[in-house]
Amino acid sequence: MKKENLRLSYVIPNALVYLLLYMSVLFFFANTHHLYLVQRSSIWVLTILFLFFISVLISFVIWHGIKEDKL
Repeated sequence: MKKENLRLSYVIPNALVYLLLYMSVLFFFANTHHLYLVQRSSIWVLTILFLFFISVLISFVIWHGIKEDKL
């Protein structure tokens, strides 16, 4: 039961980060023209890249923990 709770404590935030990443990409592509007009596109690109690297890192930690039977 303890490993299941620990696994869920990693998986749920990771799923939320993936959802935030997906919604950010949708927002960016839906408003690309307006973001370029107000010169905010670079901030959104950096945010999307940051969310991507965080989600991949968390996924790797989960995968590594399951592989070594710690999660």
